[in-house]
Amino acid sequence: MKKNQHIISHLVTKRSGSVWVGNMVRSWCPEAQFTNYENVSPIDFCNVVKSGVVILQTRDLLNWYASYIFSKRKKTASANICLSWMAIASEFYIPVYLKDHKVVHVMYDDFFKSQDYRKDVCAQLDGVYSEEKLQVMGHGAGGSSFTKMEMDGRAQSMPVLERYRMVDPSLYVGLFNMYPSLLKFYKRRMMDDDKREFLISIGVM
Repeated sequence: MKKNQHIISHLVTKRSGSVWVGNMVRSWCPEAQFTNYENVSPIDFCNVVKSGVVILQTRDLLNWYASYIFSKRKKTASANICLSWMAIASEFYIPVYLKDHKVVHVMYDDFFKSQDYRKDVCAQLDGVYSEEKLQVMGHGAGGSSFTKMEMDGRAQSMPVLERYRMVDPSLYVGLFNMYPSLLKFYKRRMMDDDKREFLISIGVM
């Protein structure tokens, strides 16, 4: 591992799979100093961290919102957490604050489903790839929002890419009525055909 990659900072919004991804990265890069920055905006992060590698991680908006809301047992999320998701997702697609950092981008949904994607992330970190932690749940976050630690040892069997279908669809109507800029960003940068059909079916689009 190169000298400047002994420091790895993980910039991510809560409930975006950060513990699971972090455990994988630690297993690839055991010599690295690894620090998790959860719900820290890119601009605030840059005021604190000046060197090393940044793992900038985001997650599909609908799946993230389902996991966050379910974990909190609420019907809406605070403005702060929605702004956190937006800030990190915006930096992911349109770099502004991290231009002077070495950034490794991680889309959680792709990281979860694709071994090739994980191997590419590992290579960017100069790590040694393994799947030792692939099936291990993230103990630090209490496991899944939906099943807690029930799937420990079978993490790849969790339907994390379908979480948006497991909550009341009216949650998304409320979300996008309250934060129309989220829908505008999602449509432009992230939305796939399945999510588009889903949002049409519930009257959001």
